[in-house]
Amino acid sequence: MTSDPLAATILLLFLSTAVERTVEVVLSVLVPSLRSGQALREPQDERTGPALRRVVAVALSLAAGAGFAFGLGLDLVSPLLGDAALTAAQGRAATALALAGGAAPAHELIRLVEEAKQRAKAGR
Repeated sequence: MTSDPLAATILLLFLSTAVERTVEVVLSVLVPSLRSGQALREPQDERTGPALRRVVAVALSLAAGAGFAFGLGLDLVSPLLGDAALTAAQGRAATALALAGGAAPAHELIRLVEEAKQRAKAGR
């Protein structure tokens, strides 16, 4: 896709935020019963509804992230790693996970990559 780390970072942050917001909207529209903690009209304790909502949110996020990464052939992690070689499938899988996590994990991934680069430069 792109070999420019800055462009990959911006695209990764934009798409991860888009996936996060889209999943929130889909959950609020399609699964209103989970919002109140009453899934499938069965009585549940107050912890089951939010836990089920989180599981559904993670599943939708993973599906959306994989759809973007593999469907569009996006590898936005490899440009951030620089010399570290990832296969195309590994790069897309890492991109899918970064997109699925939303904006916060994408920020954390970028921070960790930058720290690893700094350590590698200091070790040379």
